[in-house]
Amino acid sequence: PPEQNPSNKIPTAPTQVVAPEKPEFIDYLTGGCQISLAVAIDFTASNGDPRQEGTPHYFHPPASKEWNDYEKAIFAVGSILAKYDSDQRFPVWGFGAKYNNVVRHCFQCGTDVEVEGVQGIMDAYRGVFRTPLTMSYPTKFTEVISTAASYARHEQVSLALFDIPLSSLSLWYLI
Repeated sequence: PPEQNPSNKIPTAPTQVVAPEKPEFIDYLTGGCQISLAVAIDFTASNGDPRQEGTPHYFHPPASKEWNDYEKAIFAVGSILAKYDSDQRFPVWGFGAKYNNVVRHCFQCGTDVEVEGVQGIMDAYRGVFRTPLTMSYPTKFTEVISTAASYARHEQVSLALFDIPLSSLSLWYLI
């Protein structure tokens, strides 16, 4: 038989391997995924004394009509994500506060298990400061994430976890 010469072979185009695209938020929605927003807010002492101007939880005098960093973040993110939640009812949890000398790493904000609309989130957040809360240490996300995971067994949850250090706004957004 004639000797096979590899140089006589017809060249073929190299095979391209295309990695599947990572789905984006809109892909989940158009695919029929139902989103339910859950909110967790950081009440740890790393945020500073909420009575001191310049700290993230500081409430400005009502006449100024100015929001604190947390109110701004809750409204900005909540207003976007709430549009994708069909019932507009959201659980709101806090973490890192001390009640009766016990640090709570997950507690309900407000009087209801779920609040209605972004205004309900804002009201639940503000209401925490009318309780005997003491901001504390350490920052532990485990319990609040576990609570959200338990909630997610019944719903597809988008958890907006608000942790705002003094130097910058950082938002942990988990799907």
